[in-house]
Amino acid sequence: MVLSRAKRFGSSSEKTPQGQLALEFFDEAEKESNLNAVEPTAQKTFKKKRKSRTENISNLETEVVEHTLSDSDAICPNCNTALKKMSEESRETIKLYKKVIRSIEKRAIYSCPKCSLVVKASMPKLPIEGSLATSSTLAQVIVDKYANGLPLYRQSQDYSRIGLNLSRQTLSNWMM
Repeated sequence: MVLSRAKRFGSSSEKTPQGQLALEFFDEAEKESNLNAVEPTAQKTFKKKRKSRTENISNLETEVVEHTLSDSDAICPNCNTALKKMSEESRETIKLYKKVIRSIEKRAIYSCPKCSLVVKASMPKLPIEGSLATSSTLAQVIVDKYANGLPLYRQSQDYSRIGLNLSRQTLSNWMM
């Protein structure tokens, strides 16, 4: 017991290593310098281009759904002339069936040749306007989060494994 106290609280040696008083470690740059050495060149780094929404889903299996007017609805209400198909507009959404399928919905746009009336076929509304998510996609995210206890970062990783790059931020916005 006395020995441990003496070791703990007794005097200790404060010897300085050889050369420390001269502070030789401060002149290391001068000793190691070589004025004839070749300077390394800096390489330019490029930022990785961010993928657009369509690039993220372009590799998925695609299902095309067309929305058109029935023959009885393709008649101009002003002058009772048959409407002619003028063009199409489309939107891309995502459907999940244990795998991801890219869905392209197209709707026909008609015009009256006599009075220039333009009529569009109706499309089902999306739960979040302007989003890629259908109601089945949102339902799957919500079920995975609350019923299956799967955090959004793991859902994001799961979707990445099947070829769909959805960030945690996107999934979080869908949850809100």
